[in-house]
Amino acid sequence: MNPTPEQLHTLQKRLGRTGSQMAELVGYQPTKRASDGAMVADGAKWRKLTAPAGTASSKNISHHAFFYLAAQLALSEIELAKVKDKQAEILRKANEENARIA
Repeated sequence: MNPTPEQLHTLQKRLGRTGSQMAELVGYQPTKRASDGAMVADGAKWRKLTAPAGTASSKNISHHAFFYLAAQLALSEIELAKVKDKQAEILRKANEENARIA
């Protein structure tokens, strides 16, 4: 169950966020801004998610990106830290297992 472009645009308006800020919430990696070298999320990617469905520039949000967006809005900083800690643990254990096998 993924939102329509219109629903994503409505969410953005309700939150009062820019396209770059919404791109961050979805998890798009920031890029270096040419004007001042600051790292910012790419608002153009967010605009593709909110473009009218069926247009050449439209793109559907993936289930994973929508889940990540909802998690960013629903979870506290402490809860998000627990998730990030679990991710690090999973990677560490996988690396340890791969090192034993090699």
